[in-house]
Amino acid sequence: MWLTSVELIEKAGISRATLNNYIKYGLIPKPVVKRPENVQKRQIKRVGYFPESVLKRIEQIRNLKKDGHKMENIIDRLKLKDAEKLKEDLSENEKQKVISSQEIDNFIKSHLSNILVLKLILKELEKSSSFNLSREDYIQVAIKIWHLLQCISVSSNSMQSDT
Repeated sequence: MWLTSVELIEKAGISRATLNNYIKYGLIPKPVVKRPENVQKRQIKRVGYFPESVLKRIEQIRNLKKDGHKMENIIDRLKLKDAEKLKEDLSENEKQKVISSQEIDNFIKSHLSNILVLKLILKELEKSSSFNLSREDYIQVAIKIWHLLQCISVSSNSMQSDT
């Protein structure tokens, strides 16, 4: 859910100056600015919207202030936390890349015969002097052959399961 800057200021119990300082120090993200819905032409033209999660961040800042931390320390601490979270997210992303790599390997293994046939046909096309194809046409031919091989593969598999 998104909050306007006015809603955020009211719910968080902070001033506009404090909100602007938190943005300036990088403690909360800059607002997404867009035209408000259901507003007459002469009224407000643009409004800043913040994700609701910003309320939690402001609460963290408030608690650190209550514990006696100076703003410099709060900025360093929260930016370090953000960096650690980013590192975790990147690490998770790397795990997903490994999964994707395994999926590619599985795809190649399961379609190896079609890939080999496609490769042979394309080599013959390249050798043939009667065909003078552009790279784009060559790719289109390869795609059409691939689809044809997929159809053949599917129909031969269904015939085998029928017997």
